[in-house]
Amino acid sequence: MILSALYFINEEGKLNTSEIIKKLEAALSPTGEDAEILSGRSDTKFSQKFRNLMGSHYSSNGMKELTTKSSDGYFSLTDQGKQLLDDNIESINILLNAAFGYDGVKAFSRAIQKTSRNKGEKAFIYDENTVIEEGSVKAVSAKRKQRSKKLREAAIAKYTEADGTTKRHQGE
Repeated sequence: MILSALYFINEEGKLNTSEIIKKLEAALSPTGEDAEILSGRSDTKFSQKFRNLMGSHYSSNGMKELTTKSSDGYFSLTDQGKQLLDDNIESINILLNAAFGYDGVKAFSRAIQKTSRNKGEKAFIYDENTVIEEGSVKAVSAKRKQRSKKLREAAIAKYTEADGTTKRHQGE
């Protein structure tokens, strides 16, 4: 949700909470309990989560470092927010343009956010149109020395006790 919000704020230059929610709902299509109106409210669980993110939890969840909030309630990106967006733009574009379904969007978003917390690490994105051949047969040639069967049998006889246990070397 955070990276997608940063994307839309950057796209418009500045947005307020209600405008961001509309864009997020249109792009992510929340379903299930996230799409249900909360008891005694006009908000869905999804929109309330976002209102908390940008309101009561704004200082404690990292959004304060990523955005600035004007006196009239509009958010714009800080340099840190722009950098985080730039570092993850490929993943965000996939997230917003792929048909994952809402559960897939949430899982992919968590993966992006997890890797974006680790500096220099990015989500691995695999192009499903790439053809990979796995398990192909390959001929290998190698040389191997065969030990002398007589020498092996002589060593076993020398170092084996009558009861089949190995004899201890002198000095052990």
